[in-house]
Amino acid sequence: MDELQRRITTAASVFASVTTLFVIAASHLLVVAGVMPVRFQATAGFVIIWLVVCFYLLGRGIFNRRYQ
Repeated sequence: MDELQRRITTAASVFASVTTLFVIAASHLLVVAGVMPVRFQATAGFVIIWLVVCFYLLGRGIFNRRYQ
């Protein structure tokens, strides 16, 4: 893996992790505040993994365009 590909992968991984943590924290706060029903709370492992994968693919697309 060359340096550019490593940079894209690292940036996409950090983007996916931070964005997933933000979405989970925001949804938890909205459930606690009573704005969202409890069924939207992202506590299941498959939901979290699904979010990370989706945000990784989104971040990879964003950073591919940015660095090339």
